[in-house]
Amino acid sequence: MISEEHLLNLLHMCSHVLLVQPAFHSAQKSRNHHQPVPIALLKFAGYCDEKEIKYTLCTDDNKELYDDVDLIFVSTRFTYESDVVRDCIKSLREVYPLATIVGGGYMQVFSLTTS
Repeated sequence: MISEEHLLNLLHMCSHVLLVQPAFHSAQKSRNHHQPVPIALLKFAGYCDEKEIKYTLCTDDNKELYDDVDLIFVSTRFTYESDVVRDCIKSLREVYPLATIVGGGYMQVFSLTTS
């Protein structure tokens, strides 16, 4: 777990933050119901807006490649979906080998430093 102070320091030192929602296994209710964006990612996006920090909000199955990403937040949900989060982090690590990856939800945050 990392502290809020450390998290804010990471944010202020980065050039581009990628906010990622993994492709969770959710039943599609209808074509008009989409998976909601996790509140934690929306809070990070709001903070980045306020502090004028460049960010991109995306889903794991709909992300573009960026040259300047150095910090990635990955949302988590339930323990039984940990395989989805792990696979998402593995694919992000392959694309962004030098980026710091931070995972967690609204209440708990963990950090995966660069390998």
